[in-house]
Parts: sequence; C-alpha cells; structure tokens
Amino acid sequence: MNTLQAITKRRSIRKFTNQPLSQQQIETLLNAAMLAPTAIAKSGILWSCATAMYLIN
Repeated sequence: MNTLQAITKRRSIRKFTNQPLSQQQIETLLNAAMLAPTAIAKSGILWSCATAMYLIN
C-alpha cells in the first residue's frame, strides 16, 4: 500500500472487543504513534497505555 492509498482508505473503527492486545502489538502501535508528525513539530508528547481492566473501566 502506498502513502496515498493509506491516507484515502483510513477509517475510524468504533466497534471494540474485550480481546486484549499482546505486548508486541502494543509496542508496535506505540512505535507507529511516535513516528507520527506533531503540530508545528512540538515535542514533549507523552504516550501511555492502560492494560489493566480496573484502570480502563
């Protein structure tokens, strides 16, 4: 998939399941998020990920 296809075919999924992600999947998603551009190239973005259900509910 090229860049234009990735941009035009993007979508937001609102149907979630209770199936947890693996540690590798979480790390892959966080690494991709860290590569995303920021507004005016500002730094200082903090990413966090809650995996314990009592923190999510």
